[in-house]
Amino acid sequence: MKIWIMLIFSIVCCLNNTYASPQLIDRIVAVVNHNIILESDVKKFIKSIKQHTNTNNIPLYNDILLQHKVIEHLIMENIQLQIAKKHNIAITDYDVDKTIHNIIQQNNISMNNMYNSLSANKINYTAYRDQIRKEMLIATVCNNEVRSRIKILPQEIESLVKLINIQQYGINTAFNISHIFIPNSIPPVNQQLNNTEKYAIWLINQLKKGANFDKLLIHNSAISHVMTRYQLGWKNIEDLPSLFFNELHTLHKGDVIGPISSNSGLHVLQVNDIHNNQKNTYITEVNVRHILLRSSPVMTNNQAYIKLEEIRSQIKNKKMTFDQAARTISQDYISALKGGNLGWAVPTIYNPSFCNTVIHLKKGEISAPIYSPASGWHLIQLLDTRQINDTENTTKNLAYRVLFNHKFNEEIPSWMQEERAKAYVKIIDNSH
Repeated sequence: MKIWIMLIFSIVCCLNNTYASPQLIDRIVAVVNHNIILESDVKKFIKSIKQHTNTNNIPLYNDILLQHKVIEHLIMENIQLQIAKKHNIAITDYDVDKTIHNIIQQNNISMNNMYNSLSANKINYTAYRDQIRKEMLIATVCNNEVRSRIKILPQEIESLVKLINIQQYGINTAFNISHIFIPNSIPPVNQQLNNTEKYAIWLINQLKKGANFDKLLIHNSAISHVMTRYQLGWKNIEDLPSLFFNELHTLHKGDVIGPISSNSGLHVLQVNDIHNNQKNTYITEVNVRHILLRSSPVMTNNQAYIKLEEIRSQIKNKKMTFDQAARTISQDYISALKGGNLGWAVPTIYNPSFCNTVIHLKKGEISAPIYSPASGWHLIQLLDTRQINDTENTTKNLAYRVLFNHKFNEEIPSWMQEERAKAYVKIIDNSH
């Protein structure tokens, strides 16, 4: 009886403690198909943005608008991750490690520096890796889904090639650019600045008078939350949106151009510097020949390797020529008829192990036997190299990349809108 009384007393105490000091439960802010987005996710994301923007002095949206944008961002992120799961897209640990290694190299820092930087910003390394993996997943989904929607016609490439050839700047020109973006949907600040175009024109006039954009935002805080400035740094023409491409061929250092219109808003560009390198583009071609042996029921991989080592030794000791050996034993029957000669080619057309061997050979040198999983064992001799003017092909490739990047960037919002429309999305208002 005493045990039951004590048990009841304990339950009552627990209930009293529960009602006396209620715990705040994490709220659901959105439902995306079968997934949910929590208020804590939104707050965490906003905190991260504010920490970054405060560090880099980037103007920010007001809190309500920022929260709305973060929720929309998390909704689209959720949809894309669900697509990845549906199509069994996965990012391996190796891919994540390779990406992190590239980040370290690009920023010219050590792994210890990265650990210290993450620690200083109170970021767990495991969480950082998970974020990198998630971003790679989303990029892969976006790339897979959007690429198939893009079509580039030959006449589009030819037209752009003509434009590049008559431009003031060649294909090797690099621009150092500041980019200011003003979204279409912005509230009016006053009667003088009551729409996007007036914002842009006012800003251009101020910049042309020599005003510093960052200082403009500081002294005009009423409009700072609707503008975003990007320091693009040095970019080759091919790396810039084709939206800007047509505007850049007649520019000079210090010029301000715009407003340039896009579906989402207006853009203003400020040219900080130009590096113009009008050199022709040359590539290296190699003339090589090879002897190929494949493993078979009568010849193992090891036996093929030993056989090619013997042939290499006989050629070096002038007991036979490379031509004779190729015609006699090579199992690449097409090149064997020509003494193993593969003709002139860019080395990158060959498989990686073959290519890597060729580019490290000296003229006339014969390689040790090298293995290619796709074909077998090769003995390779570099006959000669030459430089050829590839400016025409380079220009065509540039035109293709510019067109592709432009169409890709234009198609992303359309694809995302379609995916959002297909998904079940419910945003829950917790303001009441």
